[in-house]
Amino acid sequence: MVFTNLSVPDSITGIGRQPTDTSQQIGEYVVETVQASDGSLWFGTLSYGVARYDLTGLKYFTEDDGLPSNRVSCMVEDAKGNLWFGTGNGVSKFDGKTFTNYSEKDGISSNLISNFFFDSKGILWIGTWGGLCIYDGEKFSLTHSISSHETPINQDTKDWITDIMETKRKYLDW
Repeated sequence: MVFTNLSVPDSITGIGRQPTDTSQQIGEYVVETVQASDGSLWFGTLSYGVARYDLTGLKYFTEDDGLPSNRVSCMVEDAKGNLWFGTGNGVSKFDGKTFTNYSEKDGISSNLISNFFFDSKGILWIGTWGGLCIYDGEKFSLTHSISSHETPINQDTKDWITDIMETKRKYLDW
């Protein structure tokens, strides 16, 4: 990921020091960062929702604003400029004004979302803690479910999709 034309004030860049203006502080445990097509930066956090920095300031979006959960583990922007957030309670699409939320009742295999990927055909692939789903623009469908695998190193990673990518031959790997 490359950030272009970015000027970040000192008050939000200091790692390990307390900023003097907490309204400019990005929450700890940032797990995902995306630069949107409009140049704004988005930061997904494990407990503070998502923060947008648009060179005029930092604004947080949380459950109070319409996110289904303040745990935002992944983000992606679609071709129309909508931002998609993977949360601890489903998927949320943000059109710049409104959050539209999707969950297991809409066909997602698990409300615990681990990652997103748009393939070359514009299909949104959703990695969850229960399988792999797609969103074709109209509905969600489960493509692969995952049975739990015991992992002696980290029990938290035993049943989730960790990454999705498309090969040069247009095959998807996860």
